Amino acid sequence: ALAELGKGGGNGEKLHRALLEYRAALPGNASWLRPFWDDMYMSWREMLPVNMNYILRLDSERWGGKAALPRLLRSLSALFRQAGSGLLTPEATKSGCLSMDQLLSCAYTRIPGRHGDFLRMVPMSGPHNIAVSCRGRWFILQLADSSGRMLPESDLATALEDIRKQAAALPPAPSVSAFTSADRDSACAARNELQRNELNRHGLSAVENSLFALCLDDGHSSDEDCI
Repeated sequence: ALAELGKGGGNGEKLHRALLEYRAALPGNASWLRPFWDDMYMSWREMLPVNMNYILRLDSERWGGKAALPRLLRSLSALFRQAGSGLLTPEATKSGCLSMDQLLSCAYTRIPGRHGDFLRMVPMSGPHNIAVSCRGRWFILQLADSSGRMLPESDLATALEDIRKQAAALPPAPSVSAFTSADRDSACAARNELQRNELNRHGLSAVENSLFALCLDDGHSSDEDCI
């Protein structure tokens, strides 16, 4: 089979010529692998957790008590701002500096589609909002004031406590986020159904354009939060 592929004027030469043409058409220093990888990654139709999504579980008792979460939120916002503004110091190895470009693709929402998903990228230069889930209710938390300055940790701590109190005063709501745990075709159908209502469209848009999601629901202990 290898000898047949390598014959002059055969399929091997045709394939090689097609690959060279494909590479020549790529813009700048774009990766030849990127379109193939994106197609494979975005066409995954099974459930995402825990196959595709990454999650950070924060144990407040282990990482500094109640002050740990506001400190982490502010640090993440600062990191994304630096990356979006091109001011983040690159990581260095013995052979040189690593590219920080991949960080620009860290803030996104994966939207379920009928035949493949697509990404909604979130500007990393700020100002940043995050979507907070608590007892089935969703809140949008601003990490910066009207002038774009990041809020202090004390203000974020107060806002998080207010969210917990508001959610506790309301009856538990059906978890809208549950549809993201279904297979992607079912998730697409659920999202399309929700989009038929104007209020739902507004709410989903606010969540999908957030920097990331924060879950304040109790985990294995009463002091665990998930990002």
